[in-house]
Amino acid sequence: MVAWLSYPNFFFYLPFLAFITLKHIKNLKILSLSVIAFVLPLLSLYLYIEKKGTLFYDPQLQRGLFTGGGELIFSEDLFIQSTAAVFVNIFDRATSYVFQVSLVDFSYILPILTFLLIVSIPLKFLNADKKLKPYILWCFITALINLILTGFMLDGSGMPGGRRNTPFLASIYGLFAITWYLIMFKNILSRKYKFISLNILFILLIHHLIAYPINLHYLQSTNLTAVPWFGEEETPKQSLDKMLSTLVKQDLQLDCEKQLGLSHPACYYSSVYAILTQACYYQKLNCHNIQARFPYMTDYQTLNYELFSSEYWDK
Repeated sequence: MVAWLSYPNFFFYLPFLAFITLKHIKNLKILSLSVIAFVLPLLSLYLYIEKKGTLFYDPQLQRGLFTGGGELIFSEDLFIQSTAAVFVNIFDRATSYVFQVSLVDFSYILPILTFLLIVSIPLKFLNADKKLKPYILWCFITALINLILTGFMLDGSGMPGGRRNTPFLASIYGLFAITWYLIMFKNILSRKYKFISLNILFILLIHHLIAYPINLHYLQSTNLTAVPWFGEEETPKQSLDKMLSTLVKQDLQLDCEKQLGLSHPACYYSSVYAILTQACYYQKLNCHNIQARFPYMTDYQTLNYELFSSEYWDK
């Protein structure tokens, strides 16, 4: 529940987790305690919040708990665009919001062979292990539900793709583990094809060993560009210094739509506010106000903690 409260896409894991819970917990008392423990974080949050109605639907934001920043729209064009973005993020390059890596999971062509193998082997040998069969089916069900629903979801950032499809990717890696087990321990293939299949699986492992230090270095050098305001200059530090130079002279005015061409909540005014105020504090700078224009207002609003914690949340 804690994960679901912080990340709405955790919803896609719930059917699989419910299946595992019901399969392995037969004692009614323990099952009841498990359900209570699951609901307790939500109940605690509900009791803590003063304006309880806004927890599930805030008319100002036109959304509530578990809905995230997206909007469900049944459009064929949107589905094609969103689904294509997922596969681009898996096989080619990272384009999704706050998905910043240099090499994606199945990049450089050869890992595509691994992907095809881990999708085909569990399907072809679905009945090779009766105990594994429901887990194989749930991996495919979770992946498909995630892919279909996010395909019709308008991403508030304007950059759909892998970020909202981590359950899809998790299912793929679940199938990877199942494929490895079937090939190694169930004698489903001849010695020759077993050797070939294991080498195809090793391609992905080798790819990840190569990709890890490259992606780590990339993240260390570009971590601030997850907040779009810090990607305007050649480096995030140069963007930060430029904004600070304005702040020490006058009020800094931010207009996400006008200056960056992005829609809310992709601007994340709260993030840029936190970074700039901390920079002013630790560098002992005498900074002016940080102001931002919201799409439903004509005037700039002076950003402060009370603004984010009461009316505008994370806009």
